[in-house]
Order: sequence, then C-alpha cells, then structure tokens
Amino acid sequence: MGAIYEAQGLDTIIRALGHLKKNNEKVPFLFVVGDGEDAANLKSLSEDLGIMDNTLWTGNIPHEQVRSAINACDMMLAPFQKHDLELKGSSALKLWEYLACDKPILATEFEDFKFLESFNLGKMVEADNIESWAKAMALEAKSKNML
Repeated sequence: MGAIYEAQGLDTIIRALGHLKKNNEKVPFLFVVGDGEDAANLKSLSEDLGIMDNTLWTGNIPHEQVRSAINACDMMLAPFQKHDLELKGSSALKLWEYLACDKPILATEFEDFKFLESFNLGKMVEADNIESWAKAMALEAKSKNML
C-alpha cells in the first residue's frame, strides 16, 4: 500500500538528509513505505547523496501492516510541496494515521495543519526548503534521542 509521487515532497527530505551528511552531521534513519513511478528516481537520488545506508525502502505493504510500519518510527514526516497544497488543498488522512499511533509529526506549513502546533502534536516546516527540513529533522532527532 502506498504510492510515492512527487507532490509528497519526499525529494525534499532526501535532499535534507543529504545536506546533513554533507555537513558531517548525524543523519536520521529514513523508513519509506510505498512504491510508484517516482520511487526509482528517489532511490537514485539517495544513492547520489550518500544516504542509501540510512534509508529503508520497503515498497508496497498490505494495509494491515501500515500501523506496524508507523509504530516502527520515532517521528513522522509530511513534507508536501507548497504548489500542490495551494493547488489542491490537503486531506490530512496521513496525519490522522500518524496521530492515531501517537507519533510526533513534522509537516509542511499549511493552514490545514496548524492544529499540529496548536495542540503540541508536531511542528511545521517551510515547504520545499531543504535547509529548514534538515534543521528541523536534526533538532527533533536530537531532542528525542533518535541519533
């Protein structure tokens, strides 16, 4: 289960992790569930940036295993691209799945996601900004002793 597509902003996360590696900072482990036409390009980008050893690509999983996959993570990411959010809006279904598993979330700054900070459920990060995502992930990982 799970399609990987450009508007999800996974390339921003991969580039942010590459940024951390380039700056000799600890790189959090990335767990990617899903597959699709963009997966091969993103895997190649991970390889090019030297973070493939810090990334697990599971491919599609059955819906019954989604909860277990979420529970295997310390923090969830929702780096949706600004252009896509402005164009289509967002269904926060992923966010609600993450919250149902009691996971903190880093999400793109967007009106629909402000409840995350209002209720201390997560933090918002500037859309498409590689340095902002790198800093936010590093800070969260350090604060939660994930590194």
